[in-house]
Amino acid sequence: MSAASLKIAQTILEGFKTHYRLFQSSTNEALELFTEKKWKDLQNLSTSRISFYDNRVAETFKTIQSQYNAGELESLKWDQIKKDYVGLLLDIEQPELAETFFNTVICKLLDRKYFNNEYIFFRPTLSTEHIESEKPTYYTYEINSKNFLDVSHKILHELGLANKLKHKRRNIRKVLLFLKSINNQIRRKNLSQVQIISSLFIRNKGAYLVGKFFNPEDFYPFAVAFTPNEDDDIEIDAILTSQEQLRILFNFSRAYFFVNANVPSGVVEFLKECMPNKPAGEIYSSIGLHKHGKTLFYRDFIKHLKNSKDLIIEAPGTIGLVMLVITLPSYPYVFKIIRDDKNRRKDVTAEYIKGKYQLVKSHDRVGRLADTMEFKEVALPIERFDKKTIELLRTSASESTFIEKEMIIFKHVYIERRMQPLNLYINQEIIKDKLDRLIIDYGYAIKDLASANIFPGDMLSKNFGITQNNQRIVFYDYDEIMLMTDCEFKKIPESNNDLDEFSEDVWYPVGKNDVFPENFTSFLMTNPKIKDIFREHHNDLFDVKFWNGKKQSIIENKVESFFPYHESIRLKNF
Repeated sequence: MSAASLKIAQTILEGFKTHYRLFQSSTNEALELFTEKKWKDLQNLSTSRISFYDNRVAETFKTIQSQYNAGELESLKWDQIKKDYVGLLLDIEQPELAETFFNTVICKLLDRKYFNNEYIFFRPTLSTEHIESEKPTYYTYEINSKNFLDVSHKILHELGLANKLKHKRRNIRKVLLFLKSINNQIRRKNLSQVQIISSLFIRNKGAYLVGKFFNPEDFYPFAVAFTPNEDDDIEIDAILTSQEQLRILFNFSRAYFFVNANVPSGVVEFLKECMPNKPAGEIYSSIGLHKHGKTLFYRDFIKHLKNSKDLIIEAPGTIGLVMLVITLPSYPYVFKIIRDDKNRRKDVTAEYIKGKYQLVKSHDRVGRLADTMEFKEVALPIERFDKKTIELLRTSASESTFIEKEMIIFKHVYIERRMQPLNLYINQEIIKDKLDRLIIDYGYAIKDLASANIFPGDMLSKNFGITQNNQRIVFYDYDEIMLMTDCEFKKIPESNNDLDEFSEDVWYPVGKNDVFPENFTSFLMTNPKIKDIFREHHNDLFDVKFWNGKKQSIIENKVESFFPYHESIRLKNF
């Protein structure tokens, strides 16, 4: 053990500890903002938290660089630094996150030619099982038909909500009605215990209690949603009782939760039991630990490559001018690479595109924007690409990729969940009721985005996808998105010349950020399968009043509620 290697290991760990302390502090602040109903402040906190990790990495990188020059860094024994770091993690409650932080700093310090799996945590080194914390991951209560009321009070107290509910009796009544509805299950299935994660999950204008009911042989996951009512008082709004409803709650198209987790692996393990088909990486991401979510994704993808033989191909869908999209058919993700400048408008630079993706990353995605993972300097074996894709990368994305030693190197790539493009789905033979439901949701997707201060830009159906499990419409083409508050929504002025309206050119002045909703008909209404049902339910999207009304609400700092569950299960009528 050298003094230099130990000092660098200690510096990296201190950077991680600072990061996680601030991360946990933001969760405590989020609970205060939620109970005080300061919705805009909570939204701003969610946005600012996205940069916490990168800021701490940059600080740690700068500290080490100030102590060693490039030549000294290259000559250090990085495998020894890793060993020293492992020795420092023995008493850390988040060793898996600390390992990911180490990887990020090391990859930033070293030139890519020095990358070596012996220098980083390509595989986890320390187990996350049986890590104990002063605050437990979950609370356990014995339940029976006589103590429902008492247990309900205890749970609300433990989660800090007992004194925050204005109408406590009405809320407890909702809980009792729910417990009564499953009372037959308790008698029939002998449910005798409930476990509750010891922290609320806070996002947007909702806080969620997550737990499991047990009997000696099985368990039943559930979540309780607390949201403001019409008078802005916090109440129980819904109780989710199925794995499918929980998967929607933790879906990749929503913003990250605030969760107070001293031992995040314990929370993830609990949630993984509730949603066994959901990847652990996506669960880590959903609770704000998206950098470690990336780590787990990469490990899983490399493992999948070793256990599969299909080739990476161009993804199905309409070919775009800005992004080249490829996929491995046996793996449910797509890889999006920025095309070369020659394929784009001059004002759409690579940095411009990255800015759009960063906007989505830091924004409240309200269930309508796909989350993305940003990777740099990723190497994949060229033998796993079909010839057409290799040629596409060479001719259309040479600024973002290159070939070296039988590997294709991606300088920069975005990865997101694969969805079926809406335009391809519409053109299939589909039962009319199902098609109508999707087209109606297509319109609501645009409206939800507008309410969340996102103007999609290109609203063609080719830029929307259908999620696999719950068949929800999600937007995934970000190169033209704008904030609603940056747009100028206008009505097309009346013409003084009857021939103007027949001209191929626009005869009225158009500013850079001008939007004319009346023109949406020219591209949203071209498909006869869409036209009638879309007009019936969303005709207001073609009216400038709708857009300016949404914009004004945003300017006035009004934050809308977006419920991650169906209207039919809300308890507002109790």
